Amino acid sequence: MADGHDMPSWLDEKFFENMLRKREASNEIKIIDLSVTTGTAKSDHYASIMFRAKVKYMSTPPNAITGVQKEQSMIIKTTPITEGPKKEAFTKTKLFETEIGMYSETLPNFERILMEHDDATKLCAEMLYHSLEPHKCVIFEDLTINGYTTITNGWCSLEEVKMGLLKLAKIHAISYKLHNEGDVSLSSYKYGSFNTMDINEFNLTKNSIKLFKEVLQQYEDLQLYLPHVVKIEHSLHKGMYNLFDAYFRGDKTGIFVLTHGDLHMKNAMYKRDQFNKNKLGDVLLIDFQLSVFGSVAIDLFFFFVAFFSPDMRLNKRDELFNYYFKNFRETLEQLNFNGKVPTLLDLHMELKKHRHAEIFMFMTLTVMQHAFSTNEDIDRIFEDEVFRRSIQRRPEYLQELRSLLPMYLHKGYFEP
Repeated sequence: MADGHDMPSWLDEKFFENMLRKREASNEIKIIDLSVTTGTAKSDHYASIMFRAKVKYMSTPPNAITGVQKEQSMIIKTTPITEGPKKEAFTKTKLFETEIGMYSETLPNFERILMEHDDATKLCAEMLYHSLEPHKCVIFEDLTINGYTTITNGWCSLEEVKMGLLKLAKIHAISYKLHNEGDVSLSSYKYGSFNTMDINEFNLTKNSIKLFKEVLQQYEDLQLYLPHVVKIEHSLHKGMYNLFDAYFRGDKTGIFVLTHGDLHMKNAMYKRDQFNKNKLGDVLLIDFQLSVFGSVAIDLFFFFVAFFSPDMRLNKRDELFNYYFKNFRETLEQLNFNGKVPTLLDLHMELKKHRHAEIFMFMTLTVMQHAFSTNEDIDRIFEDEVFRRSIQRRPEYLQELRSLLPMYLHKGYFEP
């Protein structure tokens, strides 16, 4: 049985009674009905396992004679329990410590700062409960109850991408202001994906350059790009480490913010407008478990290779990055920031400085997004190399290579 369905034995009535008692400061919680099911679709999540609990219970406040019956739906995220590459890869990470900090303190504080400037933007789901001992566990409000969904097939629309970039720009701008005004707390988020894991050991990344070169070799019209990849391949892993560790290595020239750190299309949930279902109402970025203080390029590269549609990657890169940057600057103005504000040229120089990291992310993560677009099993994407090879032979993926490799070549991204 897949561990998405393999429920931990401790996730029982006693656990939910204790959790609700702590949350409600109630002397007595009595579970009336409890249902726990798998919390995500097969293509939605990898680093942890998730369950959806629907709880009906009686809550009796202190000194009350009678209780109040309540119902709540919630999402529980915990560590994998089935032995295998997933559990091995994430056992020693700081995923839960990072996510608890983001949802319990940092993101709610960002929302308060926006509210103080008459901006009621919602940045995150509400975290209902968290623990590190005896079990690593976080519990969130069930966003589906309020109409939020993930994309299960196809690509993000332009409207969805723009609203995601707007939310990201606000998060980046608040963190940029706080850090440049002397708040050092955000730099405690230092455990990102590519600066804490071994690229040569993680299934999705360890052979991504080799697989990419195989594709180029197989198709005559793509072979001309093979020497360019070979020329820089030994600097691609270093480029990733440098990108994710730039601030902590003492880089003084970067544009540093608190990043999401894992922004692919499955890490967002969308809600239609209450009065017009043809219009987007809201987007929430989710899964802040790999947030790291670092270059804006981290999140923008993720957006480009794993969030944009193929058409956006080819035709709207500059337009959408400019849209992000416009909202980044406007948020700084809204917050009355008086320090040095980066220019659009500064942003493009930052992106080009880390060009080898973008090339590696394109090689590695665009394959994942193409698999997401047809709702493939995420475990298979990460762990089955034969399956990833099959994705890289899809006509639509090959068309992306034929469109984007010339762009990278002409921009000088293959220069050492």
